[in-house]
Amino acid sequence: MKKNKWCLILLVLITFEAISQTRQSYLVWFKSSAHENKFIADFENKFIQAKKINPNHLIWKIQFDEEQVISKYTNDTNIKFIQTNHQVSLRNKTPNDPDFSKQYHLLNNGQNGGKINSDIKASEAWSYYTGGNSYKGDTIVVAIVDAGCDIEHEDLKENIYINYREIPNDGIDNDTNGYIDDYKGYNVVTNSGNISKANHGTFIAGIIGAKGNNNLGIAGINWNIKMLPIEANTGDEAGVVAAYLYIYDQRKLYNQSNGKKGSFIVASNSSFGVFQVKVSDFPIWCAMYDTLGKVGVLSVGATINNYLDIGNYGDVPSMCASNFLIMATNSDKNDELNAAGYSKQYIDLSAPATDIFSTETNNTYDYWSGTSFAAPQIVATAALLYHVPCSVFSYIYSNFPDSAALLIKNYILNGVDTIASHQNKTLSGGRLNIFNSIQLLEQKNCYQLKINNISDNNTNFIYPNPANNILYIIYSETEKNRLVSLIDISGKTILQTDLGFIDVSSFANGIYFIKIGQVYKKIMIQH
Repeated sequence: MKKNKWCLILLVLITFEAISQTRQSYLVWFKSSAHENKFIADFENKFIQAKKINPNHLIWKIQFDEEQVISKYTNDTNIKFIQTNHQVSLRNKTPNDPDFSKQYHLLNNGQNGGKINSDIKASEAWSYYTGGNSYKGDTIVVAIVDAGCDIEHEDLKENIYINYREIPNDGIDNDTNGYIDDYKGYNVVTNSGNISKANHGTFIAGIIGAKGNNNLGIAGINWNIKMLPIEANTGDEAGVVAAYLYIYDQRKLYNQSNGKKGSFIVASNSSFGVFQVKVSDFPIWCAMYDTLGKVGVLSVGATINNYLDIGNYGDVPSMCASNFLIMATNSDKNDELNAAGYSKQYIDLSAPATDIFSTETNNTYDYWSGTSFAAPQIVATAALLYHVPCSVFSYIYSNFPDSAALLIKNYILNGVDTIASHQNKTLSGGRLNIFNSIQLLEQKNCYQLKINNISDNNTNFIYPNPANNILYIIYSETEKNRLVSLIDISGKTILQTDLGFIDVSSFANGIYFIKIGQVYKKIMIQH
């Protein structure tokens, strides 16, 4: 008899628990603590569960004993709001590509023994943006400098850049950009549009922009992007420089023609280099990064595949001094640096590049490891950031392409996930996080810019620019002793002075404006 009684009690408890878990809950926001206390006291016997969701605020989560009770409180004057407690799901987005589960660097759920979340947060980013054109409609292009690429690969061909102004294989420079037959890329070795098939370049292209969500193969970081393969003799410095000059010419032409010619190249990938050298012996190669940066191209390189402090040995391009260069190293499934160079001064961040699954020639796929495959993840991130629909950022890259490139670098480095073992190994101390970088761009730049009348004339001389410590101002006679304002990119005045200098050492890196009278002059602060 006792046994049956306890079974009945247990059944009642189980039934009650099931009802409690499945019955709809509500959020109730009271107008005052007095109304809150009275409501709870008067109706406590009608609650299955009632819990204040924050001790400092008047909002409760309540499950009522009777479902119809809720309608009685809808118009209660003592309640500010009453609503259903809706279910919320994480906005991770995963593509339907059959081999996506092999791409742990994009979404790591612990597959193959890896550390959960040791990924670049691609699925979180894809919930908002998967790649495509810019806010203004520019076709976003990334350049891949390598020994070739399989431009007809089943998972790449839709995302290979096509120069529709050029007629292929006719031996004529149809678009008058200075290069013949550059229809689907350019070969600086043969001065033609013939691109060789090469596994290394094909693999990199897959990481950046394999067509996503197409029920085929893998997903690139940008599901929709245009990749421009530039074939160079990467064992020869002249070939590298020639490739960079092609990129420079195309982006410069795009800027000057307002998009009628050239290509909107926002970033370039260079997964090669020379180890144990004096950087001073490579002035032309290193100068290319500033040259590209001035027209708006952010360059990304891969460091050596040896666990060494490169500062003790010398490496190009790792040690090239340019604000427009990002150097990447290789982390593994557990967020540990793996057989890859490091340096607090010269290496910026890591990306997971051990056992990466990507495209190979002839419609095949395989696993590779190496710093070569960290760099394209950063290139792809830069391209995705240009895709964010932000009118202010589009204004910046249209008018100040060099500043836009530096902003993108800033958002990438400041968006990393900090990793304990990376401290003192890289400048940022962290691993790439695309979603964080997107949030930084949106928070910092997606608002209405209220700065007009920007002038680069020589009415006043302001130097240095970029400024590091002290910014000097030499007034013209007509502007002498005028009040000068330092304004950030949001249009907020952060300092005013009538002196001939401004101490900018305490201000964060970024774009600022100096206002003298009604004229604004753009400056950069770069520590």
